[in-house]
Amino acid sequence: MYQHIDLMAAQSMAHERERTLQRDLAQRGSRPGQAHGHAVTRAELARHVWIGRMLVRAHLRPAPVQ
Repeated sequence: MYQHIDLMAAQSMAHERERTLQRDLAQRGSRPGQAHGHAVTRAELARHVWIGRMLVRAHLRPAPVQ
């Protein structure tokens, strides 16, 4: 049961991170004169999404039983 709750929380955090990065990318694309920080490219966004998904998988991998 706790693993299911962990899965939901990890997926929610990954989706929120992805939405934030996409929103930042869209805002920087629509207002190029207002660059704050470095612009997130689509390749970086894809990398962040992939890393988020791998973290979810690693977090939910069953711990070894000793």
